[in-house]
Amino acid sequence: MPHEQRDLPNSARTAALVLLAVTLACAFVAQAHFALAREADTDEPLWHRTAALIWWALAAAATVVLCRRTRRWRVPVWAGRWRWLAALAALVCLAGGLRVYRLAELPPGLWVDEALNGVQAVQIAASGKPLVALPEEDVRTGVGAGYVDVAALAFALFDPADGPYALRAVTAAIGTLGVATLAALAWTLYGPRAALAATAWMTVSQWHLNYSRWGEMPIMSSVVETLLALGLVIGARSRGWRSWAGFLLAGACAGVGVYSYQTFRLFAVLAALAGIGLALRRASALPIYWRPAIAALLLALLVAAPMLRYAAAAPEQFGERAQGTLIFGREDWRQQLAESIPRSLLAFHFIGDDNPRHNLPYAPLLSFVPALLAPVGLVVCLMRRRTLADTVVPLWLAITLVPGMVTLEAPHASRLLDAVVPLALLVGVGADFLLGLLQAALPGRGGVVGAAAVAVLAATAMAIAEYRAYFVERERRLEFVDAFFPWESAPARYLAAHAPNATVYLDPTTYWNPATQFVARRYLDTLPNDVRVLRLQHDFPPVDPVWRDALYLLPRPYTPVADVIRALWPEAQCEPTRDAFNRVEMMACRVPQTALADLSARQAAGTVRWRYGLRGRFYASADGDAPAAAEGMLAFPFIEYGLDEPPLGHFKRAEWDGFIDLPESGEYMFRLHPDSTTLVIDGQRIVAHAGARAFGGGNEGHAVLAQGRRRIRITLEPEPDGRYFLWFFWQPPHGDVAIVPSYALHPPRESEAPQ
Repeated sequence: MPHEQRDLPNSARTAALVLLAVTLACAFVAQAHFALAREADTDEPLWHRTAALIWWALAAAATVVLCRRTRRWRVPVWAGRWRWLAALAALVCLAGGLRVYRLAELPPGLWVDEALNGVQAVQIAASGKPLVALPEEDVRTGVGAGYVDVAALAFALFDPADGPYALRAVTAAIGTLGVATLAALAWTLYGPRAALAATAWMTVSQWHLNYSRWGEMPIMSSVVETLLALGLVIGARSRGWRSWAGFLLAGACAGVGVYSYQTFRLFAVLAALAGIGLALRRASALPIYWRPAIAALLLALLVAAPMLRYAAAAPEQFGERAQGTLIFGREDWRQQLAESIPRSLLAFHFIGDDNPRHNLPYAPLLSFVPALLAPVGLVVCLMRRRTLADTVVPLWLAITLVPGMVTLEAPHASRLLDAVVPLALLVGVGADFLLGLLQAALPGRGGVVGAAAVAVLAATAMAIAEYRAYFVERERRLEFVDAFFPWESAPARYLAAHAPNATVYLDPTTYWNPATQFVARRYLDTLPNDVRVLRLQHDFPPVDPVWRDALYLLPRPYTPVADVIRALWPEAQCEPTRDAFNRVEMMACRVPQTALADLSARQAAGTVRWRYGLRGRFYASADGDAPAAAEGMLAFPFIEYGLDEPPLGHFKRAEWDGFIDLPESGEYMFRLHPDSTTLVIDGQRIVAHAGARAFGGGNEGHAVLAQGRRRIRITLEPEPDGRYFLWFFWQPPHGDVAIVPSYALHPPRESEAPQ
């Protein structure tokens, strides 16, 4: 018979409190060892990691004993249904607030996948034709287009001026919906105490927050899976129309899921197999539910029909993204799998994803409090596995871990994200178990007060840790800011904010970047605009007439060109934009139209003197004996477009000569792309042509050189592979690898031209 709280003997209460303390102490020590392992050097991490696993095993054993000793206890439940529903609603509102708080600045910039999603969403909103899967021209070919279709609906309804903010607001709304559906599912499965604990963690979880704040699709699959589970729970626990509604909701979500993130495809297969197994174990219930279950299956097939047709018609495109991310099919897949499984399992407590876009680099995905509660909840579920909920949640967790384990780059926070919901449920179960036993073990009013005090302290510590991890620690890290490449979208943000009346020049990467098309779409769609590619070797300064001011928007890699602009046009006005670390993100240089015309006249008269850059000559023969077919100055040695574009056309050999300023004496590293290039400084060959081994990559060389101005010559022979581009990098003795800046290069004086 279950024991009421007032009937428990003091010895039982004392034993339960001791076991509670032992469980939490062992878990605490285990987490401390994991923290020490992250900070240790040499062989110490392995020792600390092993110690942490041993302490977690002891914590699990103590939890097992605690479950067995208290299995007949009648744990107090929380009264006041509407009060706790109001608390859950407040948490969901808080979740929404956190997901839009400072959304315009965090994360910074715009990642290329976000820009691609924005471009697709705008095109769908304009055409009114949703996509089934991302098209072939997208680098993520075959991935479901559900996220961009939802974003397109928002763009069609509201036509927002700030595209990136609107796209991320869609993600924030999906993330908030995920918190709300988790709250409903946890309440339905385990009651108010577990629901509050689970929802509280997901509300502030830096892991879930991160994926709810940038315009990417991984957040969508976890929401669909939660709705699917909620529908099944409602269907299985109800009768009549409610049961039918629950099963039909699950069927619709199963069909919708194939249009979400790629992890759902594997989830659907594994969950279907697990569902069949559970159904066979509970065969007595099949006569009751077979009709709504069949209806749900048919609805799922109907909703998924367009994707199934796409998969049948284009199987290669359908599986292209998965083939590029799965470890299977590689020669060493067994070794990779053996390494991926422990990395994925330890990502929650030890070392998480190191990608700054996915996670605070190397930090565990769970902060201290949920890291304590989730394993306890897992052990409790396994001990109470006779109930359907306690069987399904650990199984759900195992299924959602599989996509992360079979992927490259493990641990991968994006492909483990589907596990956030079962983990939150386990956090809720662990909190419900521990707080319930604490309330039951302490006598009288002390149980309520003690459990409430522990809950408040744990929730406060968790909220502070998670908030700091996302809103404080991330901003302090250069790698987080740089991971979103804010300089790539800086020119587009400038165009969107200023709508300049000028002829705009963008470097080739920025010109073709989807961020430009998405962020500056209103400016680009408004006539008259004149946006041109900055071709440094072909038409800098401009060859064609420019009837307005010229505006050069130079993102971080191209900022040295501003020195050349100021040298050619003293009238130019160059203004930098800076990031949070006071680094130059972009230079905006405006050249008056009168200054452009004056320079064109001086060019025609041959009186322009260049201060920076190298002289380029292009030959129709590989030996370079014949006179140069074309000649022109190169302001900056970073040519990302085809050098064979008109008017140069195809050539056999190119030479750039002049002088290079070496800032200090010591060993220099130089790197040239493509590898069919050579570099000679003061007669010393530093980089040699790769010859027959040339494949278009880079070649580097090292040399000890004295400080000062030295003669330099670079040659390029594009054939036989047709590599018509040039990248020139260096690393001075005490400097970083960078493109050789314009101010370090100077044209030859004719009397001293390198031979």
